[in-house]
Amino acid sequence: MTIRECQTFGLFAQDLLEEDFTSDAQPYIWYRPNYFRSLQSAKYATQLKYPMLRRPGVGKNNDDPIFFYAADNYYVFSGTLQSEVVHFANYYWQKPLVYYARLGAVTTGFPGGPYVARPAYFDLLTDTWMYLNIAGDAYVADTPPVVYTADQQLTKRKNTANWIILDWFDMVTEGAKAKILKQFGDERAPAAYSLYKQFQKTFLMSSGFEAEAASIDT
Repeated sequence: MTIRECQTFGLFAQDLLEEDFTSDAQPYIWYRPNYFRSLQSAKYATQLKYPMLRRPGVGKNNDDPIFFYAADNYYVFSGTLQSEVVHFANYYWQKPLVYYARLGAVTTGFPGGPYVARPAYFDLLTDTWMYLNIAGDAYVADTPPVVYTADQQLTKRKNTANWIILDWFDMVTEGAKAKILKQFGDERAPAAYSLYKQFQKTFLMSSGFEAEAASIDT
């Protein structure tokens, strides 16, 4: 919840994902994936054109067949060719992080435990990502010889952390503390919340909104 709150302050480059999809019909209907936030741009690869966003109604009755519109849980792209690749640039919300236990930690007595071993963690002392090896009995830095591919490493990192946690650990910690303390009526909750808001001010002043366009780029 704390990460999601901080994400709403802007459209950050760290939350932007470039991806390709292939049209399987005309018009092409693209369903919004999980944690989808907003569409920044779309481009028809073969025709080298960016479809224009049109509102439902007579606005779609135009000579130019290349356009798209949004409805329900999907987008409709008109004017695509057969098997046309559509390049997307989409913003996503952070996927809720599942709790993983550090290797060797006893979690049998924890609610919901025992937990699966953490697939990766960031070592704050060495500034290095450590990955659970294939045997599942130790963490390795994954320097050559490489144990996992780059895509596998990325998946393991995404399942255990987020750029806001890594760059703004103290802010996320205070935000989480404030919510927990408030839930239990602890008198320390206002102090934690105040510190959390101070961290947010610094976050806003120092985090570059590298991709902060508020509307779809056509």
